[in-house]
Parts: sequence; C-alpha cells; structure tokens
Amino acid sequence: MSLGLHTSIGNAVRVTTTRAGSGRVEFHAIPFDGTRVVATAVLSGPLDAVGSELVFDELWVAPDVRGTGIGTRVTRAAITWADLHLAAGIDTYVPEENVAMQRLLEQLGFERRPELEHGEESWTQIFALTLELAG
Repeated sequence: MSLGLHTSIGNAVRVTTTRAGSGRVEFHAIPFDGTRVVATAVLSGPLDAVGSELVFDELWVAPDVRGTGIGTRVTRAAITWADLHLAAGIDTYVPEENVAMQRLLEQLGFERRPELEHGEESWTQIFALTLELAG
C-alpha cells in the first residue's frame, strides 16, 4: 500500500514510501524513468504509536550507485518520516566492519554505543546507534 509520499532527491531520483504490514515501512529510491529500485531503507516497530522507538532495520543500495549519496537520501527520508510520525527515536545495530554505514549514520545524527553480540561461533563487536527525535 503506497502512502502517497514522494520526495524528490537530486535531479534523477524520487523516494516512495510503502507501508508493508502493521510494523514495517519501506523507503525506495527510484529513478524518474522508473526502471528499478536503486536503494531501500526499512523502519520497523510500533509505527502508529506516538513517542515510540523505531528500529532502522535495513539499508540497501545498488552497487552501481554506491557513493553517490543515494543511501544518505533514502535514510534521510526514513528519519523524516519517523520525525513526522512523532517517534521518540530510532535505534539500529551495525557490525564493526561496516565502517561506511557507521559513518553515514553518525553524519545523520546517530550516536554510537559499543555493544557485544554473540554470533554462532564467537563474540563479535557491533555498534548500537541511536537517534533521538522530537516526538
């Protein structure tokens, strides 16, 4: 179900927002020629509850457009949506080796706190990042 939110990003891409069930909203960056999705971000949690903490679950950017700012733009669309829906904040978890994602989120205002996560074979370092919103 489309929410009807279309945000222009740059000269060649728009972001559409789709509610995917009761606890998930997806943001898709699509070139204006409509050929394909070039980036996707996902928020989950109690989407309709004022003051809720949401989770930034996913960011995917097509390999051929990485480094162009599309990931930043689709992530900003997710943050704006959460803020407009009066969420209190957004949490996410990023593996230690995903430095690019950590940098992107920190540039957008997320603050990190180190945490350990137990993997199947061993403990690995991950970073929990939080963005406080006005909601």
